[in-house]
Amino acid sequence: MVELFKEQFKNYNTKVCNILNDKNIDSHLSRSEAVILIESFLSHKAEKFKAKSMEDYFLPFADVDYNTDYYDSLLKLCYYLGDEDDTTPITKNNELFRPLDKVSRQEFIAITLQGLDLPLIENIDYLSDKFTDLGDVADWAMKYFNTAVRHQLMSGNNGELKPKDPLSVYEALVILGRVQQQFEGNYCHNDTSFKNPENLDVQKLLLKNIGFEYEPQYYESDAQGISITNVTESRATSELCGIDNALILSVTAETDSSKNDKVSEYYWWSSNQGYFREYPGSENFKKVCFFPATVMPKSGYSVLVSGGDNIGYVDRFTYEIKDQDFLHENDDIAQIVEDVESNPSFSGEKFMTSGKAYKLDVSGGFESSGIKIGIEHMEVTFSSESLQGVLFRGRPFENLVIFIPPDMPELYGEYVDIQIALHTQNKTFTQIISNIKYLPKFIVRGKVYNVNATDEADSIYIGDQQVYLDENNEFFWVIDSTDEILDLSVSINNESEANLFDDLTIDLTYDNPQKFIVMIGKNDSGNLDMSDAISILKMLTTQENYIDLDLLKSDELWSGRDTIFINDAVNALQILSDFKDEQ
Repeated sequence: MVELFKEQFKNYNTKVCNILNDKNIDSHLSRSEAVILIESFLSHKAEKFKAKSMEDYFLPFADVDYNTDYYDSLLKLCYYLGDEDDTTPITKNNELFRPLDKVSRQEFIAITLQGLDLPLIENIDYLSDKFTDLGDVADWAMKYFNTAVRHQLMSGNNGELKPKDPLSVYEALVILGRVQQQFEGNYCHNDTSFKNPENLDVQKLLLKNIGFEYEPQYYESDAQGISITNVTESRATSELCGIDNALILSVTAETDSSKNDKVSEYYWWSSNQGYFREYPGSENFKKVCFFPATVMPKSGYSVLVSGGDNIGYVDRFTYEIKDQDFLHENDDIAQIVEDVESNPSFSGEKFMTSGKAYKLDVSGGFESSGIKIGIEHMEVTFSSESLQGVLFRGRPFENLVIFIPPDMPELYGEYVDIQIALHTQNKTFTQIISNIKYLPKFIVRGKVYNVNATDEADSIYIGDQQVYLDENNEFFWVIDSTDEILDLSVSINNESEANLFDDLTIDLTYDNPQKFIVMIGKNDSGNLDMSDAISILKMLTTQENYIDLDLLKSDELWSGRDTIFINDAVNALQILSDFKDEQ
């Protein structure tokens, strides 16, 4: 009879077929496989249940990857209510789902009966004189066992229910087969009674990353930037963080007190593993709740907090959390299914540019019995001979990871290695992509001063690329290149005898990948108006670049030189003084 049930159920879909494969039949059933079996059974038996769209629903478990074979089944079982009570087959009482845990007998029968929407028998009339291990049954599970025995879905084993023992695939098949025998043609779950997704309190969800990086409202070049000096931890309470097995992490930072009218702190957090939740009242995320991962990381927790001050400065601080700071009651490897394989693959560009989005294609992950389990957490780091750091923490979205590499001038033109680490419960996979060339962002920017308003230049050529001037006659151009750019020509596109410009040749190197250029028109007399010169030099003093005095010899400038390279801004005022003396 069991063999008949197996062949019937295998026709439901490919996922069920993989779970019921002959080589798996005696294996322990994982929680992820259990929800696939139960939801597939319920959907096959009730068309309305199957047709229910879950498009607007949110999954409440932070350790569940969207790109899994069990995601849709779990989502439906998290929200189905039925008519009997207000309990869903999968409750949202726990913060994490733990997909690789072996499902226990009491868990499986509870999910199954709640999904069937059967009237539950609260007393123990059908248990008390038949089983000797009722003391092992969880209080919440007693009514499910009582109902299951009443409907002959379970009979026990030598007078024991063994409620906490892991369930095998074969035993799950027996239970579902008995359900089919008892209720075929008379199922109770053929309705569309699902919890409203808006009732989910999203503030209680655990997050892999928390906080936001904002665009500063001000840029104060003379300010003392934010400095994160420490992170402190304290034990959480259920009132503050939802559960006691968590920590409260608090930032200590210094900001420029002379800019208090403009300073506004904001923070964002990530960790190699583990989860965050908003701390009540801390809207800038200076204080957060931190929760452990499904199992303790072998290297402990490494938390990275970044902070901005709203005046143009950012700082980072790494905080290590010790092993003993959390209770990991479910770390027992014996509670996790054995048959887990890792088959990920990664591909990315061989060049990584400062400040430019880098894309990493990710396929595969972890599998159990042919079922995609996905990735609980992914960390991407870089390393070179002199530096190492974090590039990304989180999870791929639609098989893609995108991150913005930080600016590291000391690595321009050098090669770095990228290490990718994947985690799902106690399963880990690492891979290194070597010899990624790290590049600066090559930029040419500047301003054009037309000497004649009727023959104004409206664009320039940088190499063979035409770049138009904005309303302030300024230009900004980023050049994609995998190497230094030498002998790059810069010229005005539109000029006349009344508005002449000299062509330039510049180098963009790893030592100096950005150039600021001022191009000044001249008429046939070669004279530069004093007000124009003062305006130019005032602008130069606001730039972060520099004026090169070697290029500004007075006998050339005053005789009509029309371009100025900026390499040393600190000398701008002296140049202005010299200019006035010459006049």
